Amino acid sequence: MFKNNIKIAWRSLKKQPFFTFLNIFGLAIGMAGGLLLGLYIYDDLSHDKMFVDADRIYRINADMKFGGAEERTAEVSAPMAEALVKDIPEVEMATRFRNIGSISIRLQDVMDNVREHQIAYADATFFCGSSHRKNINHQRPRGVYRNGSDRRSAQKLYFQG
Repeated sequence: MFKNNIKIAWRSLKKQPFFTFLNIFGLAIGMAGGLLLGLYIYDDLSHDKMFVDADRIYRINADMKFGGAEERTAEVSAPMAEALVKDIPEVEMATRFRNIGSISIRLQDVMDNVREHQIAYADATFFCGSSHRKNINHQRPRGVYRNGSDRRSAQKLYFQG
């Protein structure tokens, strides 16, 4: 049966090469689009899975309108965390997190600056609470740190231990 399908496909290619190419090209585009959509959904659903209680973690986004232009961001004002914990009894804990990009760091007793990328500020409560009891240091890091070093050497460098 497979041999017959190959014969039919070959004859179709010989008789109508443009339409055969068009069908194959359309099939390839459809499969690539489906694969990209599947990867996007997988990435979206796997967000925050490194935490034990990932289903209880929420992020607040802001929808802002200025002069007719709309903007959606994943940032809200800093007092929002305190207001959520104080005013809504279902909120057990809130943590503020702000990505600042890259900065230069100078350690004590060292003359040279070290340029670190992907730096973020976080509250002291970031690694506290029931949703963070899993030891995150044992997770495989997504990237490498300065000059190919790993997460543990970066911890030793900055926290002396």
